[in-house]
Amino acid sequence: MGIFGKLLGKSDPNSATTVTNVNVMWGGTFHSLAGLRAKERLFDVKIPFDNSSAIQNLPENTFRFADTTVKINSISVDKPFELADVEPKPPFSVKTNERLELRLRVRAPEGNYSGPMTVRLVQDDDGIVKIEINKVILIAKGRKVEVENSGIIMSVKGNHIFKNSVQLYKALSYGDEVMGASLNAPFKLASSQPKPPFRIDDPNSFIADFFIQAPEISYAGPLEITFTLR
Repeated sequence: MGIFGKLLGKSDPNSATTVTNVNVMWGGTFHSLAGLRAKERLFDVKIPFDNSSAIQNLPENTFRFADTTVKINSISVDKPFELADVEPKPPFSVKTNERLELRLRVRAPEGNYSGPMTVRLVQDDDGIVKIEINKVILIAKGRKVEVENSGIIMSVKGNHIFKNSVQLYKALSYGDEVMGASLNAPFKLASSQPKPPFRIDDPNSFIADFFIQAPEISYAGPLEITFTLR
């Protein structure tokens, strides 16, 4: 889920503090942003926060799922940095598809420093589920094919929609016509791009985007996508 935009902050080429990158912990995942330089010990970091999910990208005429408003309970930075101030001040809520800018006033360690900075955003865990997909399995033509390096770990609100892109040539062939696709419980398929029926018509690569509704309870295990062919 890409919820962070380009890091905004003033850079100074004569800086005593060089932040090589800003790692933002959100939803159980680190999001790495570009760094900055600051001459003074107190400096500003502005992080654009965009509470948009894959629901924005759903094809037209697709059933829409529940609201995904999130509540941020606290914001902190790891040592050796200190958080002097932050706006808006937690706790606060960010509605579905709302965008805002987190403005952090940060105190750097004494002396010259060069290295990363970690910012942690802690959300209200009410309604939050943990999804640990250890592998994605494609089922077609009477066989199962595991997609390599397909594990996913995330913490999201129940019923949240996330996107998973899959190379269909892992299980299908050129010329195959897909009439439908389904997922193993407790997942539900909101839509796909392209939407069935469609033909595998690119001889080199065919990547499909699946928009998946997360369950209301935590889940650990595989994600299975079953294809129905003509």
